[in-house]
Amino acid sequence: MGTPLQNVYDSFLEKVTDYDFIRLNEEDELEDVLKGYLRSARVRFSICIKDLSFNEDETEFVSDLEYEEIEILSLFMILQYISSQITHERNMKNII
Repeated sequence: MGTPLQNVYDSFLEKVTDYDFIRLNEEDELEDVLKGYLRSARVRFSICIKDLSFNEDETEFVSDLEYEEIEILSLFMILQYISSQITHERNMKNII
């Protein structure tokens, strides 16, 4: 039995204060957004010795992850989130 994806999502959400995530949660779109960030994070975490693949129903990892690995994945998710926010901010400035 692998580590649930929710463990990484929770670690990410503890570090980010964005009220848009509350709206996404109410619209049942939050998990899709978080899974997208996590997929990007997995690619960036190329030196991990554990298998970061998801199980068939995509609710948990194939491997049991240590706390440090969960933390690294959540930090890579934050990098992806910040990148999207910077792009959004630049677009707003161009519109104004």
